[in-house]
Amino acid sequence: MAYNFLVLQEQIPIKQRWASVWHLAMEMTRADLKARQFQRLLGPVWWIIEPSIMSIAYFMLTMSLKYSTGQNHFMFIFIATTIWKAFTRPLELSLFAYVSFSGVIRQISFPLVAVNVTHLVTELFFFGVGFFFIFILGMIFGLPFGASLIGLVPLIICQILITFGLMICIACLGVYLRDLQGFMSLGLNFLFIMSPGIYDADALPRVAQKVSVLNPFYYLFPAYREILIKNKFPDYGPCLLWSVIGLILIYFSTLLYRRVRPGFLRVL
Repeated sequence: MAYNFLVLQEQIPIKQRWASVWHLAMEMTRADLKARQFQRLLGPVWWIIEPSIMSIAYFMLTMSLKYSTGQNHFMFIFIATTIWKAFTRPLELSLFAYVSFSGVIRQISFPLVAVNVTHLVTELFFFGVGFFFIFILGMIFGLPFGASLIGLVPLIICQILITFGLMICIACLGVYLRDLQGFMSLGLNFLFIMSPGIYDADALPRVAQKVSVLNPFYYLFPAYREILIKNKFPDYGPCLLWSVIGLILIYFSTLLYRRVRPGFLRVL
């Protein structure tokens, strides 16, 4: 039955397949936004509470260690924690995204990738709320916002491509590896430590700097700050490279999904 479904899917044009996934994802996103946030008193404001608390904690820690990146040190940290939240939250939601749909998993015409798209679009909405809060704080701290803000678009697209590719991979693995959550949490914490989130990239040891070249946020954090704090356009060479890597990751993750999707019926 699963084989016949995959054969039928092959006969449908890719553009039409993704159009149906997108339409379903948008309907699910509207329902998700209403259920998760807008029925609460503070609504989307809850999304920025975690990065705000983290920023205050990191700020106090670095100040106690007498380390500072300059007069905008708090914004230096807050920008990174907000961006990091927009990256890690979709991954956390994806871990058991397919498992949570075990009740409809036997309806094999249901495109589970739409769940990933739903989580991504929902968190992008809250990411926008986070950016709005960055702009408010930035005006309070006197950041020189200007025309360079348009330069955020390539960075956000790059982050979306990387995030979406990882989301599909993690969702597929989460079906078979139920204890993946602990390893993923450790991995994300290590990745943040190896990123210039609360300190300048030059503060890392030379060996760590060479290894961190394989970390997209080693580039993305400073690039976001160049625009938001210094009102300058960053070097977009690494952005282009990581965008290509993100597209490749999406391609191979969708291949992985198509390969393991029939096996979900035996596990869930």
